[in-house]
Amino acid sequence: MSDLVDLVRSVVSFARRAVENSYPRYIGDPDDPHRAADMLARSPISRVDDITAPTLLIHGANDVRVHRRHSDRIVDALRARGAEVEYLLNENEVHWFINQDSNIALYRTLVRFLAGISAAGPRPVIE
Repeated sequence: MSDLVDLVRSVVSFARRAVENSYPRYIGDPDDPHRAADMLARSPISRVDDITAPTLLIHGANDVRVHRRHSDRIVDALRARGAEVEYLLNENEVHWFINQDSNIALYRTLVRFLAGISAAGPRPVIE
């Protein structure tokens, strides 16, 4: 999730009851202006310039818990500043990858990404 305000406001109707006691307590209430400002300040989208390591984002396009736009926004922001980012968006998956083919692709991507980081050695920090 890249935007905590958006995350809380966009909870799908069938899941609202399940999170009504935890989201406002642990994430915040976006209807309270002070809490909303705090939520945005803690959101990754507000801190994208602090991301200096090569980044891999993985998302199921059919996720109803965390909408795809959360990953899309981070990827777009990182790419806009020339940061090293890879994005695995699986059009057939939801919040968890459950299909065997999807998991094979997921783990191949993870291995390749991590091997690339270790093979390249230390990378310069992007300023």
